[in-house]
Amino acid sequence: MKRQKIASSDTRQAVTLSYLLIEPEYFQGQQDPQARVYSNNIQTSVVLITVQARNSNGEVVTLPDDLNTNVIPYTAASGNWDSTMTPSPAGIQPFPEQYAATFATSKAHPQNYQQFRRYIRYQNVPEGTVNQFAAQVKIGNVTFTTNNRDVQYGGAGQNGRFNSSFRLRSVKPLQYTLSNGGLVVTAPIEVFSAPIEGFTVKVQNSYISLRHPGTSSSVSFYAGSSTAAGSSLHDNKATALGNPGSAVAQKNIPNNNQLGRALNQALAPLRQTRGDSLIVAVAMYARVSELFAPMQTSYYTNGVDVYGNSLKFFITLMSQYPQRGPYDYYMDIDWAGA
Repeated sequence: MKRQKIASSDTRQAVTLSYLLIEPEYFQGQQDPQARVYSNNIQTSVVLITVQARNSNGEVVTLPDDLNTNVIPYTAASGNWDSTMTPSPAGIQPFPEQYAATFATSKAHPQNYQQFRRYIRYQNVPEGTVNQFAAQVKIGNVTFTTNNRDVQYGGAGQNGRFNSSFRLRSVKPLQYTLSNGGLVVTAPIEVFSAPIEGFTVKVQNSYISLRHPGTSSSVSFYAGSSTAAGSSLHDNKATALGNPGSAVAQKNIPNNNQLGRALNQALAPLRQTRGDSLIVAVAMYARVSELFAPMQTSYYTNGVDVYGNSLKFFITLMSQYPQRGPYDYYMDIDWAGA
């Protein structure tokens, strides 16, 4: 909460409001602007509610920072949304708004005001749904709102009645696929080659990075992203996943024979990590008298991008004629979401 310097009569009880205004953080000074949020229940739209409370003597006093000051529908709102005092997790970025020129109609705030931050989340709200929101403040048995249409727009209001609002549009969470240009996968790069238990093991890395499907701008993985252990297996080869910037191999390779022991050793730790990319490492063993069972696909499912959108990828490994080409393989990587 942001506070300006308040008069010494802070402790006196508030009975009314002389100023009340609601604005999205990135559209301050605009009348009834429209913000956007990904409907993933993680990213939030940040809302500022600016108030000036007064006691029975007309002196400016403070209000507690609690949910007696909150967001309400201007008339009605559809879909699964909520307004809380809890921001997005640290590192989750707001929606990348493009700031179109609009008319700035809200006047400067008065002296001695309070400003409260509230956070709206959408969960599975259909793409394109637009809700209009207002502010509500409860002082004792009296409720003040900013959805009085007959009052001039702005925070000054009229006789304790106020009119201000903003609109919030739901955006479908991004899906990163090869076909929409959102998923970028590099060609394999050899990062290890050495004998283990008498036979050569090679490891090649492919790197997965993200691009916004609409703008092609780079999108980062959320720093807290992680994936459960999993490996794609086929013939004499196995994969391991590496979270961005981490050398810890997320793998699930059977370790009950020479093939499994060699590949587990070669993939621990991962090599040549990149802070902005997910690694898919493929380990290959020259000895082919031991082979894995039929092809097994693995999945990256627990990560999110920097906007809080879920990441779901599949990794399928296929080997052909390992006796003739122990280091030859095909690998498919793509979106595995709905």
